[in-house]
Amino acid sequence: MAPAAHAVRGSGDGAAAAAYGAAARRLPLTTLGVLLYVNPTLQFLWGVLVVGQPMAPARWAGFALVWLALVVFTVDLLRRRRPAAAQPTRSTV
Repeated sequence: MAPAAHAVRGSGDGAAAAAYGAAARRLPLTTLGVLLYVNPTLQFLWGVLVVGQPMAPARWAGFALVWLALVVFTVDLLRRRRPAAAQPTRSTV
């Protein structure tokens, strides 16, 4: 690539990173965390289903384990939140 092309691409990457940072500050951390799992999964599915990238059984097992852990974590999080949400709040006045 020519130096000018590197400069244009670099400034575009910087603008994208700045936009991501600004948006990430406005999102709840739980939403951002889920997006951080969904994005690589969509890239994975694109590679396998659209591009036809071969997948070894060990990679399938790793993919399944990551999502199993995410499901366990999410269920635990939801189970812990329900009792706390059901408790009435006391007034301090």
